[in-house]
Amino acid sequence: MKFLHFFLLIICPLFSFGQINLQHNGLRSGDEIIKQQVEYKDPGRSGENVIWDFGRLKSVNDQYSLVYTSPILQEKSFYVMGYDTIQSKNISENSLIIGTEHNTMYYYQLKGNQLLLLGHENSTNLLHYTEPVVATTYPTNYKQINTGNYQSEGIYSGRIPFDTKGIITTQADAYGAIILPTGDTLSNVLRIKTIQTISEIIRSINPAMNDSLEMVVETYKWYSKGYRYPIFETILATNTTDTTNIQKYQTAFFFPPQEHLYLDDDKENLAVLDSLWNIEHNKEIDNPITNPETNPKLSYNFYPNPVESQLTVEYYQENPAAVTMTIYSMEGKLVKNQLIGKQDRGLHSEYIDCTNLSKGTYILRIQTNEKITSDKFIKK
Repeated sequence: MKFLHFFLLIICPLFSFGQINLQHNGLRSGDEIIKQQVEYKDPGRSGENVIWDFGRLKSVNDQYSLVYTSPILQEKSFYVMGYDTIQSKNISENSLIIGTEHNTMYYYQLKGNQLLLLGHENSTNLLHYTEPVVATTYPTNYKQINTGNYQSEGIYSGRIPFDTKGIITTQADAYGAIILPTGDTLSNVLRIKTIQTISEIIRSINPAMNDSLEMVVETYKWYSKGYRYPIFETILATNTTDTTNIQKYQTAFFFPPQEHLYLDDDKENLAVLDSLWNIEHNKEIDNPITNPETNPKLSYNFYPNPVESQLTVEYYQENPAAVTMTIYSMEGKLVKNQLIGKQDRGLHSEYIDCTNLSKGTYILRIQTNEKITSDKFIKK
């Protein structure tokens, strides 16, 4: 229980944007987004031409809201952002913004081309970063990586001090198409991966009674052209404090496109959506997984990685084709051959039993007619 509680208090709602700029994806005061908590699904591989199928996920909680607002100017001279008091004369106009979700307020400042996270606050917890955390650098392009250390200090229940430190690594690690829980398919989707390590010490009057927590939080967010905010998110938190009893918490959130309530007042993104709509409806072939190449690459995904027993492979066939999946050792030895046969156009799933494979790295090879795609995975 302690693990879940502190996970919810400490995790940073970090944002990163790839191939999209501040104009289309910057936080805006007054925007509201409705999101649904849904079943968790492994986010799968990184790289190009990924197909993410979240079409069968069930709702866990139908409605959460995320609202962005501006802080109130105090005595015509300063703002209070949690622990921080910021003089209005020292900042640019409209550079401060508060994001409120799950009864917690997250404090941001836009400075130059960076969105900084100052801290967060709720009814039981106040956290302040000793140096603001870079939540986003505008723009972040595909494959771009940003890494930084952080330290914070905070108070729990108004009387129990705690300190945290760690490393945050953010990468635009994949792009492709996503199938949403509503069944809708969106192309031009970029995925942002964030890994945050957390080392926390909960202070006591008697230092010998200090408590500690070690955690790794892995967050994925999917962004689609024409939408200022994410359309899907997965979170996996692993408590590694006790290596003999590792605990995991996982969840996912779906941001239904029709619930991006800010869009009516977002001229920039409405223009993008109109342009995409015109492109889609002028195609001669109705293909939901768009790829402008004359000989497009295979859109696929696989998980989990590392795998213990069963590897799931999902792929999209643009045309009917015979499919074969093989697994090779790193030395080039064929260790598994799964002849699937001819498959119709559409999305398909295959399941490969990896139980008897030895631990190590392998190559998954997918062949559809004359197309061959290869990727590495780890057997644990």
